[in-house]
Amino acid sequence: MSYYSKVAYIFRAKDEPDLVQAMRKWDAEHPESYEKAFDLFSHADEKTISSDGKYLLVYWNYLKWYYESNDVAFFVERLPNLDIPYDFIRLGEEIGDCEQEENLCACLISPDQAICISENF
Repeated sequence: MSYYSKVAYIFRAKDEPDLVQAMRKWDAEHPESYEKAFDLFSHADEKTISSDGKYLLVYWNYLKWYYESNDVAFFVERLPNLDIPYDFIRLGEEIGDCEQEENLCACLISPDQAICISENF
């Protein structure tokens, strides 16, 4: 059984070329892995530029966010060491399983919980 997360990043839109370059370099440094950071980024469920053109949202709705996966490892290990500020939220399937980092401080994403009511009610 797999564990899935919702993951969102906010970057400055102007940093996207540097971000892509860093992912491609990471992928080249890990040729043995079929899990490529650039592929993960490219296949996000949503990649959107904000209405003012300043920010880039990258969002995955149903993602296996395992640190040992090479594609995820880029975001966990390399990204924090780059000169690319970002805001990050990961919400796991379990109540309270939440990670959050804010070094861009764009105030554009925030975690939330919801109550689901059965269709059979």
